[in-house]
Order: sequence, then structure tokens, then C-alpha cells
Amino acid sequence: MNTTTLGIDDLKKSKKLRSNRLLIVSLNNPVSRNSLGELVYNTTKLAGITSAVTALQASGEINGYMFIGAENPSHKKDELSKLSCVSVPIPSDVMELYYQGYCKSSLWPLLHYRLQSVKHDSRWFEAYNTANSLFADAILAHCRPGDMVWIHDYHLMMLPAILRDKLPTDTSLGFFFHVPFVSSELFRILPNRTELLRGVLGADLIGFQAFEYIRHFHSTVSRLLGVDCTANGVETPSDIGHFVRVSVFPAGVDTDGFRRLLGLDSVQSRISQLRQTFKGYQVIIGKDRVDEIEGVPLKLQAFEMFLKQNPVWKGKVILLQLYEPPEPGKSQDDKIALQRVVNETVGRINGAYGSIDYVPVHYINKKLDIEEICAMFSIADVALITPMRDGMNLISHEFTACQPAPVAEDEENSSKDDNKSKEQQATTTTTTVDSTAPPPIHFPLKANKATQTKKYNIAKFHTPHNVSLDFKKMAQPGSVCFILHLPSPSPPSPSPPFPS
Repeated sequence: MNTTTLGIDDLKKSKKLRSNRLLIVSLNNPVSRNSLGELVYNTTKLAGITSAVTALQASGEINGYMFIGAENPSHKKDELSKLSCVSVPIPSDVMELYYQGYCKSSLWPLLHYRLQSVKHDSRWFEAYNTANSLFADAILAHCRPGDMVWIHDYHLMMLPAILRDKLPTDTSLGFFFHVPFVSSELFRILPNRTELLRGVLGADLIGFQAFEYIRHFHSTVSRLLGVDCTANGVETPSDIGHFVRVSVFPAGVDTDGFRRLLGLDSVQSRISQLRQTFKGYQVIIGKDRVDEIEGVPLKLQAFEMFLKQNPVWKGKVILLQLYEPPEPGKSQDDKIALQRVVNETVGRINGAYGSIDYVPVHYINKKLDIEEICAMFSIADVALITPMRDGMNLISHEFTACQPAPVAEDEENSSKDDNKSKEQQATTTTTTVDSTAPPPIHFPLKANKATQTKKYNIAKFHTPHNVSLDFKKMAQPGSVCFILHLPSPSPPSPSPPFPS
């Protein structure tokens, strides 16, 4: 019998789920307002899960879905209901200590190796527990026997253990880390390390973005909790009493969705306008969040050094830097200093190397529609992606889906290989980053197309739909130890997504 399907097909025959509905739980519901002010799904949130679950329902893999996220005052209940979303009310004082405190000041910097930024406060973990309990109450109010609960990211690590003994016995619990998982030597500096590990081990299945994070997780639970780990997962302590499957799910983007957007008349018109605007220039594009992890100041310094050391490129190359501001309603205090550094660097570069006819850095610091982003990706020659440490950076996939052009990446970007680490380690010296910029500009056209075809095939293979389907199947009750998660097969070789 094919061991890669054992426990999936047999399960469907031997055990009928009464619901087969999927509940997706995350800090925020994956919705935002469009240019018309309407509340719609945001396909860029949660790695495109919205497009994935709708596809799963259309194919009959699931029987309905629901998103559960923290309450946003600007989202009305009836609007959320139409999108199958439920909000979790969290008091503002608890949210401040929970999100800005424990999540962003303790967990986030630690999980991204920013040890100098890690802070501790006992009130923060109390708020973290309270918020996770409020999420649990919302899930219990809507969960039905046979549902599959899929919990997302480090904001909710206590939630699986809270739910474990309260949900119906035929309910599946899955947890997915969108961030890196650090080594045990670093994770153990958290005062509440064992509570967090025991919390997440309440799940039936834990997913990571890369094999490296699984190794770190196994090492951490083994050393801190004294449990046994196998290739398939973790034997939990006796008081928890179940086997937790652990596997890797390299996420991607909805490539077909991006291609459909590119086919819109409005997007094609915008592409024509941008090509006329940047005619005669080599365009390097960067798209980042306002976050120190993204490494934007180093990227700008590298571009500045490139212009200094290669004066022949003055007036011939531009950097189109998209810098997305924080979402409305979230504290921006920790972003002000970073934005000031970026603003000053952009001004310095444009002042030193620009002229009335030439602006080296086109800097856009506002939220853009996905159509505008697609058009910009389409006209760019190179994407420069330089986060210092990232768990799931999908910009390379988005760029690849939109435009056949080379991607200048840092050392370990997973778009080069679907089994490589999603964590991206940009160098700390601008000379090294700078040295990666000229080669893509000089790539011969034939090599560009060959490289792009390979990257496009990888991006198309690891779509949110495929990841969600794999996660959903492995999270089914009864499939413990019967699934051998083999390396992903080579993706098919479709025709190139561009004219030959």
C-alpha cells in the first residue's frame, strides 16, 4: 500500500466526520477594506488562506469554513458575518499588554533572533493567557463535532492546550507557525518557556515553514520537557498523553489569482503607464513592512553604495521601494524611529545622486491596492528581497507570479528550492548586499527565462490550496504515525508563463 496516502484514504472509509468544517483561528481576520470602502477578503493575509479554503470547499474537501480573529472596531458584525468571520472581543487594556507587550516585545524579537530587543514583564504573560482564553471561548461557542480547528502563529501558543479537553473528541486541532522557531539555547531564556511548549503540544498536528524549524522545535521540547521525538512528531508528557504529528508545509501564494489580476484591463492599462514612466531605466523593486526585521535601511545603504561604486549606472537604474505602514489601530510608536531612518536615507540618496530628471529611489510609504502592486511587479526587472530573519516571506513568490524577471535574494530564500529554509538571512554588511545587485541586471535574456520558468513552477506548486489540503489531511483524527511525510515531488513543468 502507498504509505504516503495510508491514514487518509483509509480514514475516509473507516471514519465519517459529522462536520468536516474548517475553523481558521488567527490574531486578525483576513479581511480589509477595498478602495470602495467595502470589507473584503485580503488574499495577502495568512499566506493566502482565504483563496485556499474557498477552493477546498468548491472541491468538496471541506464542508464550510469560518474565520475567527480579534475584534476590530472598524469591522461591523454583519459585514464579518457575510464573509464567514467571527470576532473575539478583547478589552483594550488586555490587548495592549497581550499584543504590544508579550507578542511584540517578548516573543517576536526572540523568534527572530533580536535578543537585544527581548523584554519581560509578568503582566504581559497574564494578558497573553487571558487573550488565548477569550479565543478559546469564541471557538467553543461555534465549534461543532467533527470540525477541524486550524490555529495560526505565535500569538496563540496557549490555545491548543486550553481547547484540548473542552472540544468534542472527534475534533482535530492543528497549529501552524508562520515565524521561525529558534534553537533551544535561545528559547529557554523565556521565563514561561515550558507553559508555551505544553500549550502548543495540545494540538494534534504542528506545522512549520521549513525543516530547520522542526529540528529546533524537537530539540527544544526534548531538552526542556524531557519528551521523546521521532521523525513523525513528539510523544507528549504523560499528563498530556497523546502523540503530536510535526511536519513542514512550505506555503506559497495564489499564482492563478495573480495571473488573473494581470489579465484585467485596468491592470494592463496601469502596466502600460508604468512602462512609459520608467522607459529607459532598469527597475529594482522592493516590498517590505515597516519592521526592523525587513532590513530596509541596509537595503537602501547597499543601493547607495552601488551607485557610488558604479557611477555608470547613474541615470539608468532606479529602486522602487514599497514600504507598507502598520495597519490602522495598531500602535506605531516603535515604528517612528525606523521610518525616520528610512526617510533620511532616501532623502540622502536622492539628494546626492538624483537630478531634476532622475530620482534614484522612488519611495512609497502607503498601503497600495493589490492591482497596483501587481502592475509594479510586472514592470520591474529585479526584486531585491533582504529580510534579516523571516519565517515566511512570500514576496519572491508574488513577484515571480507577476513578472518573468530574475530575483536577487539573500542567502537562503526558499523560492530557489522548495525544501530550503524560508528564513532569510541577509548579510550584515552593505558591501555583500551591494555585490548581489549588479549581476541580475546583466543576466542574459535566455538565462532570465530559464530561471523564471523554474521559479514560477515552484511558486505554482506550493500554493496555499496545496498547503491547506496537506495540512487538512494530516490533521484528520486517526492518522497518527501512519503518514510518512516524504519530500515534495518535483513540480510539473508547464509551459513558461511568458512568450518564448
